[in-house]
Amino acid sequence: MQGDQDTARSQLEESVALWREVGDKQRLAQALRFLSGSFESRGDYAAARPLAEESVDLFREGEDTFGLGITLSRLGITALAQGDHAATMVALEEGVKICREIDDDWALALALRNLGIGAFREGDHKEAVARLAESLTVLQETVNPLYMQNLELLAAAVSMQGNHRRATLLFGAAEALREADGAFMLPLYRAEYDHGVAAARAGLTEATFDAVWSPGSAMTPEEAVEYALGTEESAGLPSKDTALLSAREVEVLVLVAEGMTDPQVAERLYLSPCTVGQHLRSIYRKLGVPSRAAAAREALQRGPI
Repeated sequence: MQGDQDTARSQLEESVALWREVGDKQRLAQALRFLSGSFESRGDYAAARPLAEESVDLFREGEDTFGLGITLSRLGITALAQGDHAATMVALEEGVKICREIDDDWALALALRNLGIGAFREGDHKEAVARLAESLTVLQETVNPLYMQNLELLAAAVSMQGNHRRATLLFGAAEALREADGAFMLPLYRAEYDHGVAAARAGLTEATFDAVWSPGSAMTPEEAVEYALGTEESAGLPSKDTALLSAREVEVLVLVAEGMTDPQVAERLYLSPCTVGQHLRSIYRKLGVPSRAAAAREALQRGPI
């Protein structure tokens, strides 16, 4: 992997030198944009930023709005990584504005993701959630790496807002997708991700954290994005479903969702294991699910009962 990246970077450097020599400013702008991204992906922001700045200037001169919008977003991220917050927000906000105008979903999704990272770094978790959710809505392509990155970032931002169960389910979904894809996490937002996971762990018991993470990892990409884009209110168990369950069944379902076995539930509620089993079969029937795992997953996806 490292060898491939080094080869690609070397080829991009050759392209920059070539287009600079022949005086083709628009191809030079493109080559600079890609070379900046190459350095950004490995966390070398000091090298990435001046390349992005030159690329932005050339795209402005050539009136290439697509290139300008994308590269402004990249410039904002490199400035953010260097702690230049004023330059960060100017570049990111202009990048989003331009990308909204050019009607390119991928460009807008990327710009919104970067603006979400900027808001996260500023401590504005509400704005971060809004921008990252919008990026997911715009993207609508679960095979795009941006989708997985948005899930991770959205989970972290939701966790920092204190909604630890919801965040943990999203962390589980994002991790499973990353492992299936074999992708690495960008250094760009590793700190935000780690802080979000730590906050979720601190806000839940170890057993609950593990019990919530597991159903998330079993989600399909489509299920994960649907859950991620749901509001906190819609994530709660609908009243018509709650009405279907008795008070005792709700108690049983909550404990099962926390990872308890039948004997543990029985001990907690002063019931026999046989009675717990009867309650679970009734829960399966009322919720329309086939198994204990499915019932727990349903409860965890819908949030606190």
